[in-house]
Amino acid sequence: MELQSSFISAVEFYKYRRKHSIAALYLVCLGLLIATQTSKAEEVYQCDNHTQTCISESEFGEQNDQQLFNIPSPLPTWAEIPQCRGKILLNRPFGFLSDGPSNYSLDTKCAWIVQSSVPNATISLQLIEFATECSWDHLYVYDGDSVFSSLLAVYSGLTIYGNYKVEELNQITSTSNTILLYFYSDLAYNMSGFNISYSINSCPFNEEGKRCSGHGVCIGTTCTCDADFYGHSCQYAVCPNNCSKHGVCNMETHSCVCDEGWSGLDCNQTRDRGFWTSVWEFNGTRDERLARTQSSGSVWKGILWVVGGHGLDLKLPLTMAFNISGNDWSRVETNGLFIPTLRHGHSTLIHEGVLYMYGGVTHDGSVSSQLWSLDLSTKEWILVAPSKNKECHHRLCGPVATTGHTAVLVKDKMYVIFGYNPIYGYLNILQEYSIDSRQWNVVSSSGALVQGSYGHSSVWDPLTKRIYVYGGYQSESSSAYGLTDALHSYDPALRVWRVHPSSGSYRYLHSAIMSGGLMLVYGGNTHNETAISNGAKCYSSDFIAYDTVCDTWFKLNQPAATSVGGDLSRYGHLAASFDLNDSDEYHQPLLPYGMLIFGGFDGRLKSDVLVYIVGICTSLATKEQCLTAMPGVKCVWNKAAKKCEPLASVSKEGYEKCPESPNSQTEWSSSASAIGYAINSTLQCGSISSCPTCLHTTFNCVWCGHNCQYAKCKEGLTHTKAIPSLEHCQVADANSCRLLHSCSACHTEPHCHWEPDARCYSYVRKKVDVKEDQVCDAACSLRTNCRNCTQGPCLWCSNQNRCVDKNAYIPSFPYGLCTEWTTHENKCRDLDFPQLEDGGSSGQRNDPACGWCDDGSNRGTGTCMPGGFSGPVTNVLNFRTELVCPSQQWFFTSCPPCQCNGHSTCIEGTQKCNQPCLHLTEGPHCETCTSGYFGNPVNGGTCSPCQCSGHGTQCHPLTGRCFCTTKGVVGDHCERCDLANHYSPGLLTVSSHANTNSGVPANWTVLPTCYYDLQLDFQFTFNLSKKEDRHIKQINFRNVPLKPDLDLEFSVQCSTLAKLNISVRSAKVYILFNYNCTTFKSRFQRNEYHFGSEENTTFYVYVYDFRSPIQITVSFSQHPKLELQQFFITFSACFISLLMMAAILWKIKQKYDMYRRRQRLFVEMEQMASRPFSHVLVELQVPPNFPRRAPVPNNRCTSVESRSQGVTVVGTQSGSMNQHIIETSLCNNVTPAPSSSSSHSSAVTSNAVRRRRRFRPSPIALEPCVDQKAAVLSLLIRLPNGTLPYTPPGQSGLAIASTLVSLGSYSSRKNNISESREMPRSLPKAKTPPTLSQLA
Repeated sequence: MELQSSFISAVEFYKYRRKHSIAALYLVCLGLLIATQTSKAEEVYQCDNHTQTCISESEFGEQNDQQLFNIPSPLPTWAEIPQCRGKILLNRPFGFLSDGPSNYSLDTKCAWIVQSSVPNATISLQLIEFATECSWDHLYVYDGDSVFSSLLAVYSGLTIYGNYKVEELNQITSTSNTILLYFYSDLAYNMSGFNISYSINSCPFNEEGKRCSGHGVCIGTTCTCDADFYGHSCQYAVCPNNCSKHGVCNMETHSCVCDEGWSGLDCNQTRDRGFWTSVWEFNGTRDERLARTQSSGSVWKGILWVVGGHGLDLKLPLTMAFNISGNDWSRVETNGLFIPTLRHGHSTLIHEGVLYMYGGVTHDGSVSSQLWSLDLSTKEWILVAPSKNKECHHRLCGPVATTGHTAVLVKDKMYVIFGYNPIYGYLNILQEYSIDSRQWNVVSSSGALVQGSYGHSSVWDPLTKRIYVYGGYQSESSSAYGLTDALHSYDPALRVWRVHPSSGSYRYLHSAIMSGGLMLVYGGNTHNETAISNGAKCYSSDFIAYDTVCDTWFKLNQPAATSVGGDLSRYGHLAASFDLNDSDEYHQPLLPYGMLIFGGFDGRLKSDVLVYIVGICTSLATKEQCLTAMPGVKCVWNKAAKKCEPLASVSKEGYEKCPESPNSQTEWSSSASAIGYAINSTLQCGSISSCPTCLHTTFNCVWCGHNCQYAKCKEGLTHTKAIPSLEHCQVADANSCRLLHSCSACHTEPHCHWEPDARCYSYVRKKVDVKEDQVCDAACSLRTNCRNCTQGPCLWCSNQNRCVDKNAYIPSFPYGLCTEWTTHENKCRDLDFPQLEDGGSSGQRNDPACGWCDDGSNRGTGTCMPGGFSGPVTNVLNFRTELVCPSQQWFFTSCPPCQCNGHSTCIEGTQKCNQPCLHLTEGPHCETCTSGYFGNPVNGGTCSPCQCSGHGTQCHPLTGRCFCTTKGVVGDHCERCDLANHYSPGLLTVSSHANTNSGVPANWTVLPTCYYDLQLDFQFTFNLSKKEDRHIKQINFRNVPLKPDLDLEFSVQCSTLAKLNISVRSAKVYILFNYNCTTFKSRFQRNEYHFGSEENTTFYVYVYDFRSPIQITVSFSQHPKLELQQFFITFSACFISLLMMAAILWKIKQKYDMYRRRQRLFVEMEQMASRPFSHVLVELQVPPNFPRRAPVPNNRCTSVESRSQGVTVVGTQSGSMNQHIIETSLCNNVTPAPSSSSSHSSAVTSNAVRRRRRFRPSPIALEPCVDQKAAVLSLLIRLPNGTLPYTPPGQSGLAIASTLVSLGSYSSRKNNISESREMPRSLPKAKTPPTLSQLA
């Protein structure tokens, strides 16, 4: 048992660590020897250095095949591990297979066949590690030797990696003697891949390599478990975790007896908080055919009625019933004139004892619009024919075929929500069916613009009277797709959609039920596009809830698989609520007893039944526990009674319904935690791009013209006022055209139009002439073969023979049953297998669906047929074939030894073909045509000569498309000119083209060719360096001179070696022949040729015999001679004109500047005149020790000088009553009279001057203008006294001066000037000279 564990660890060691050392092999062998010596002392292991294997020998020295195990080679090639290369046969009793030592390659196909030579053998596969791109890269496991056998599993995504695993026992068992594993990856992403071990006729073992999980004894192929374990592989403990110390282990019943209030297999779940359990697990009886996914059902009278489902390729019974109280299944035998076929992706609901089933995908892959009813009493099926609705004005009138939709019952109306239609894509419509009147209607709803989806969930809430729709798979454009976490609600009474906070958890094909004010969501596929998935899983076991009252998302606790007794992760399952109470008026359980989970998919089909039993609100003692525990129902706090109760009414007063904070937690460990964007309304509003949606949210969004904001419009936006109602939204912002991503869907709306850029526009945004009946290209689902499918925006699935939209791969193949697909025409292949005679035996090795039937000629010819390892099959895609091939001529995992494709024979004793090959073929296996021929010589095919109309000798070896050697000649056979690039047709004689090596047959007299017409007086440069120019060897030019009185100048320059010919038609002779083209210039005289006449001369230029890349510059010109007199006259006239214009502009600028100065003066005068009137009281006082002005002699200044003496500016100190007077004189040339004490007087005068300089005038008023940018500043000034030492009698001697100044450059001093030690600041700069005003 420990031996296999060592091998598995070795595989993991070498793949993920890649320690390539030869010493590691010996260490592994030594470890095996030590590990097995205690149990099998008689066996001796040795390492074979040549084969890199460990061999166990018996005492006689013979090799024992049962103990021969492959060890992963320490070499980088991993030679001993069967890796992903073609088809590999594995027939040893134990071994490994892997995709390789590192990440698997893109666009990979490979297969392994595990086969036992012992009849009725059991083959077991054990996943050791598995990680591929979810939903795109798959490993298919078939119960047989071909892909036409039954599917056992389809693995994809992160299934088991490290400590994470989807299933407790990742093991597959088959009894068909053969298992085929086929792996396919696309071109997008690659991951680490997988490691798988296999064993034949062995007991099951776990990922650690222990048989019977180490808890039992292997007898034959069956595990006999120890007393305290059970299960197919003894993987389950009878009393897990010792009953978690909340119960005792009863060995008689093989279960835990839990203490009161506890539940679960390990007694680790509290009953009053809600708990999980498994009530039924598939017991291995395959007759029941219970395992299924994407089925539908409802509970009625204690029975879960299950209809349909996806069985991969198994034929399932249509209707099954599960008795909840009896815990058993039964097949429902139905009757009726017509009975529906098996389908999946449909919807069901029960109304008054009648089950209604609508839509879905039938067994032939078509999407149905049928509505069936099943009377649960009589078990009779009836196909319900809809009544004609005369009031239907919508272009889509129900019923519309759909799958992946949901159906909700409200009173007597069934609402079919969204889904996928192969013609219209993801449906944005809501269909309404009246059960009483049998009428269908496509509802014209209002409110938020809702994007249609596939695989979403929807529930009816009887408390809020709304339908809640969550999650799903959506289209983002005509070729893009993605998951959504959006939550919307629909009011059937008002027909209005509303947006609720997103959950932050993306998923599709999940389940949801409504439980007393809580929407319980379970499981699903949460993997978004790989680039943005952030580790989301393919198979989820998330258990989340939405509080319809508090508008908040919560994550609920979920137990471990050991506590439930089953694997929890899955998608595509069925969920139904069952109750022990009366239902409400809409036949929905108001307070359910629990939730049933049945079936699903986690790589394999599920058949177990999980049950979640809701908790009890009254057991929650405190308000915090009551509002945050979320025991499966909505609990509210009764303020008066101070107790916790289940929610019975939304509007009932006296209850506290929501916690104070969505993140509040209690000391109770099972409390729910808030998730989603409930607290980030700004982000939620910012993600909305339509006006109606913005106005119909629950998180206070407002529409601000062109974007959605939270609460109010931000400053700086174009529209700062919020739009109050839907009527004010623009028409372009209020329609759903941009949500329609297919032409057919776009044309269902009268105001929408599909444009060539693959987008749907509204008429408001784009003016178009729209006809009533607009024609779209054929829908992808209507295209029947690979070529016409890949010519449109479609995806072709080869094994399903189906064409689907590029954005609809997931809705079309949610379980990966498309084993190979393409969007490129060059990868198409014919699926008519009997006609695959041109594929070759080597091609079938990569295709797991094909084998090779050799014709026995030993030349490599035969037929490719659909089949498996044992031979061809007779049923392909439901078509009967009559294919027979002798077993000795059938090749599936290998090819016949001689591979010459029928064009040669092999050298005796070797696999090499005799050379040269026959039939115009070449290559090591005569697999290609020789040069100048095309075709597919594989498997006896023929080759044909290239037909290039004389403009080439080479063509594509398969398609025959010619590689034209003349520039401007295009077409598959070089048969036409490239008119779009200005190459026009003409005729060229053989003699003029004899040396161009163009491949013209000798008996041709003329050869069509193409010319580039050169215009006169232009220089043309032709750069022949692109990839498509690599075959060009010649280019032709043509020119017709039009001016009869001017000579023609010609020049040409070639960057590499080339030949040049020049000829004229009129003369039919060469002007230049076979000239080496480097740089050539010539002048053609007008008197020698006919220019501009009826018989005008046409010049032909041929440049040939060159190899790309090359650059050719060529020109024809007819320029007149330059006349100096005319040139100088023109130049002088232009120069004088420019000078005059400059002078005029200068005068205009001066006039404008004078106008601006006058305008500024007027403005300043108006501002000064508009200042307010006030008064200022000025107290004049001579400061102490202020120097007196000495008398000025009369003879020192004249009367004119006295009158012209400067004014004295009187300043006031702000905040003080002291004033100072500074006198400045304009009579600067006055000299003081001589004095005996001149030195003393000079000192006093100098000191006085210095003290005067300390004083600066201060304003008595600063009056700001209205604009606060300018102000009127007022000063007191002292008038001159003339020759008198004092002011003349009758005059004050003072005046007020005002000026306009700029604000900001002046601040008053805060200290008295006599006490300040700082130099005072200068006055503000005046804008105009001060004006004087005499005091009265």
